[in-house]
Amino acid sequence: LTQSESIKDAVAQAAGELVSVNEALKHGTQSSAPTQTVDEAIAQNLDVEIKVAKAADDLRRVNFQLATQVAAQASLASELAETKNTLAQVRDDLSESQDQERDARQKALHDSLTGIPNRASFDQALDHGLIQARRHGWRLAVLFIDIDEFKQVNDTFGHGVGDEVIVEVARRIRGEVRESDTVARFGGDEFVVVLPRI
Repeated sequence: LTQSESIKDAVAQAAGELVSVNEALKHGTQSSAPTQTVDEAIAQNLDVEIKVAKAADDLRRVNFQLATQVAAQASLASELAETKNTLAQVRDDLSESQDQERDARQKALHDSLTGIPNRASFDQALDHGLIQARRHGWRLAVLFIDIDEFKQVNDTFGHGVGDEVIVEVARRIRGEVRESDTVARFGGDEFVVVLPRI
């Protein structure tokens, strides 16, 4: 910016000198000035024209450099905005992927009807409970529970009512055990409960 200002000053000075020379030439021809004065004015006029041309060239070069810098900054700003958009997209994709993973884990380890752990989750809880029981010398119990004559409920009232019965049985069993116990649906009308540290 300072270079641009100094070029503008040089152009203004050269233009002023050009005006002075032109004035001198006008006055010189009217008053029939000596040839030496006219030659000096013409030489000075040429010198001023060269300075103006150089200043104009310098100004063009500075303007080109400024335009290049502005274009580079605009390109950088565009790339930065694009990078921010890409990062936001990656963050959204990661969040969605984590949600999907959480849902998949929930579905893999929980019964879809009752929401309690399923047979795979029961197997994990039993393995963990047995390891803890051996390590600490604790006792562990496993309860197997099924609903008597459940087939008649489905046959008489339909599978919708049968599903409601399954959900209610799961809720009641869960309400009767400790928080540390694992209640799982083993399949159909069968439930299992792992009771560690009894």
